[in-house]
Amino acid sequence: MPEPIVAVLVTLDSKETEARFACEAIRRAGAVPRLVDTSCRPHGVSGDFLPASRLAEAAGRRWEELAGMDRGAAADVIVAGGRKVLSGWLGDGRLAGGLGRGGANGANIACGIMRALPPLLPKVMVSPVAATAAVQWFVGESDIAMFPSIGDLTLTRLTRADIESAARAAAAMARGWMDRSRAGAKAAPLIGVSSFGGTAACVSRVETRLREAGFEVILFHASGPGGRALESLARLGELAGLVDVTTHELTDLLVDGVYSAGDGRL
Repeated sequence: MPEPIVAVLVTLDSKETEARFACEAIRRAGAVPRLVDTSCRPHGVSGDFLPASRLAEAAGRRWEELAGMDRGAAADVIVAGGRKVLSGWLGDGRLAGGLGRGGANGANIACGIMRALPPLLPKVMVSPVAATAAVQWFVGESDIAMFPSIGDLTLTRLTRADIESAARAAAAMARGWMDRSRAGAKAAPLIGVSSFGGTAACVSRVETRLREAGFEVILFHASGPGGRALESLARLGELAGLVDVTTHELTDLLVDGVYSAGDGRL
């Protein structure tokens, strides 16, 4: 049985040592790491990894162009290229999970790439931003598991343990992904239902009726991220249908409320 492959997304221009340790930890956990450099600038690091220049090329840009861009624009190129590369690996059956490691910029790039991967494919991000209020902007509507790093991103006995734990989690989830993919078990059609406290009684009755009719039901908490997740899964074809009971995210969009799901809702 082949071991699962986990993409390791790190900016090697500043985090090479941490990246190598993460790869070793993934190997110890029984998976195969595939190191992907997400740097936005040229550097002298060499070794066995997919260079960032390949990501730039996948996005239709020349690597040399990034040197003339600001950090945000260069990061957008790397994210676009990384999404294409990892989606290709996934389509070829060569990817079972992803692990990112970095600060704010590194997390922005790694999470930006992993957000394009399908639901349930393991995605793990180790970063100081995981313990901040900004974490929702890194996760978006995806199911990225965020690991707050104990300290800054240098290697110490504490951060080694931190990376080791995240690597073991990613490897274990990747094995689970492969097992489910091989099993290919058929499931009942999945129906999405939007829910919130004020509509809970109605949603409960809807859920009961749907289950009695032979459907599987997943509830989405209409708090912004929930609505975005609902729309994302619908676009991906993961849902056989929707019962949109709870639509106040649209109201919050209009009045700048805290539960807006953005203008992509409905």
